[in-house]
Amino acid sequence: MAARNSDKVITSLKKKGFRQLETDHHSFYPTDQNDEKIPHIRTKVSHGPKHDLDNSLLKHMANQTGLSLNEFLKLVDCSIDKDKYLELLKERGLFEE
Repeated sequence: MAARNSDKVITSLKKKGFRQLETDHHSFYPTDQNDEKIPHIRTKVSHGPKHDLDNSLLKHMANQTGLSLNEFLKLVDCSIDKDKYLELLKERGLFEE
């Protein structure tokens, strides 16, 4: 199982240039090199105390961010940086500069 702590995921997304919006959840959207929002890509983490995100939720978050589960875990664990993430989005036609 690939569980990750919610605080670790939130901190990592912010380090990769994701911006946070407070709605019914903590919502995150990625930004480009100019800190502009990348349209149509967004993911969420539930409010509440620190908790583990299970494999099925991580897989859903990965899909929402245009990544495979393995790639999303690498993004969270810091072996994929913002530049590499943007490159993957461009390759998949999810982002244009």
